[in-house]
Amino acid sequence: MSEHHGKIVAVRYQNQIALAYHPEVDNDNSIHSYFLKICQNKE
Repeated sequence: MSEHHGKIVAVRYQNQIALAYHPEVDNDNSIHSYFLKICQNKE
């Protein structure tokens, strides 16, 4: 899903997302929006 300096920092497998960072630390809510989009599409 995401890389930083060539290192994988986020992955997705089916309905699971794993992150190697805390997205809530900055003002970027893109991962939260992505998560909500996944949830909405499963209904």
